[in-house]
Amino acid sequence: MAGPEDTVILPRNRLFANEPHVATNADRAAADASSTEGGAEKRYFGKYELLQEVGRGGMGVVYRAREIGLGRTVALKVMLSDSALNAERFRHETQAVARLQHPNIAAIHEVGSFEGQSYYTMDFINGPSLDQRLKAGPLPLREAAVYVQVLAKAVHYAHAHNILHRDLKPANVLLKQATFDGVTRGTVGQAVEVTSIPILTDFGLAKDLSAQVQNTESGTMVGTPNYMAPEQALGKIHELGPPTDVWGLGALLYELITGTPPFSASNILETARRILEDDPLPPRQLVPTIDADLDAICLKCLEKEPGNRYVSAQALADDLGRFLAREPISVRRPSFLDRVARMLAFSHLDAPVRAWGATLLALAALMLVVQVGLFVLTICNPLDFGLTTLGVRTLELAFVGLLLGAQYRRLAPRCPADRQLWTIWLGFVAACVLSAVLQSRTLGPVSVAAELHLYPQWAILSGLAFLVTGASFWGRAYAYGTLFFLLAMCLPIQGAFAPLSFGLVWGAALFDIGVHLRFRATLEHG
Repeated sequence: MAGPEDTVILPRNRLFANEPHVATNADRAAADASSTEGGAEKRYFGKYELLQEVGRGGMGVVYRAREIGLGRTVALKVMLSDSALNAERFRHETQAVARLQHPNIAAIHEVGSFEGQSYYTMDFINGPSLDQRLKAGPLPLREAAVYVQVLAKAVHYAHAHNILHRDLKPANVLLKQATFDGVTRGTVGQAVEVTSIPILTDFGLAKDLSAQVQNTESGTMVGTPNYMAPEQALGKIHELGPPTDVWGLGALLYELITGTPPFSASNILETARRILEDDPLPPRQLVPTIDADLDAICLKCLEKEPGNRYVSAQALADDLGRFLAREPISVRRPSFLDRVARMLAFSHLDAPVRAWGATLLALAALMLVVQVGLFVLTICNPLDFGLTTLGVRTLELAFVGLLLGAQYRRLAPRCPADRQLWTIWLGFVAACVLSAVLQSRTLGPVSVAAELHLYPQWAILSGLAFLVTGASFWGRAYAYGTLFFLLAMCLPIQGAFAPLSFGLVWGAALFDIGVHLRFRATLEHG
């Protein structure tokens, strides 16, 4: 769905000027004689006569054009960017796509450059795009399933030839009038009435997976925002693969059956945020008549983690074939336990805090050592228990302060996610200290009983802090928050073992999160 950010100004003086040195006068006379476009002034781009503008987007303009000499009508796409890097990438990728020969992929005839502007020509499909078709509303469910099944097979063919499309959307699918009896058959032989054949076009953003060197820089967001997979929205160029196009097919199916893309917003940044953080609204919530199996297929494609989507576009095509044949699909509808597991595994907003990995591992060891020491003190119950405990707690805070101070330049909050994390845990520490001060003023000097009385309160505060962290960063923190709440109910009956239990849970939580962040950082930096 194009927005204002996709609109660009075409340099018409360069595209529409006649260029006598490109086509001979004889050629042009022949073209003019055969033209049926009336008396309008003819416009040329190199050896092509421009007949009609048929599409315009952020990357280029598409024309219906006549190739002078051969007299054939083609679709001519002229790229708008003149940068050398973009031109090199464009030529490399489209030359790779030219290898594809599939009935549902518009064949590329020529890739070239004219006066510094890259272009390519492909089959001209005299039919509307799916984007235009959607203006009349969502498609019938089975018709939409047929279209996406056919496209999934075409995409799988491209993947088998190491080509990734990266820009699957309704505007890039043209509907060609069916030349047969209007019946197409799915992979399992179920007849479905259709009147058009979908043709996949516009490989201008395609990626050659077999290329030794990729010309697109890491961190570059490539694609159309409303249809980007999370890894595209993050600019993880080297992580893009077939699952990225599976997401695109799912987004396409979602819009065909609901009339709206799975994620949209008023600007690119907000759209990207929703793709990364929000779950798509199930299609059945938008259109209750949508079949539950088709709903499940669509949501399977739109999983945040690439490994949770269909393993290939062919697997998606196979499931759509089963749906069309009214056979059981491979996707199992998520149970309550599945939803819980997904919530615990979901990791988001952790990119800014991945540098914390090693620090959290050090804090896990410190917490465990301190709590074991306090456990020993509680068992031994020396005469100066209060003073010794106060000394241990002071040393603990001093070590934490020194550790964070040494790493502050690396860990200092630089974005809202950082500031949120610092706020949660500084607030937690302040609440723990304040509860200890208030108790000492209420119950008098520190004793074993008073010390043990603090642990249920600290466990409740810990559980609350971990639950908030789970909502914003990593779902596994929900589990630790719940564990601390359970621990808070058990601590009053554990007696002297309360510090040991508290320390073990805290150590395990910090160790697990530290390992998780280090692993994510390793993936990020390859």
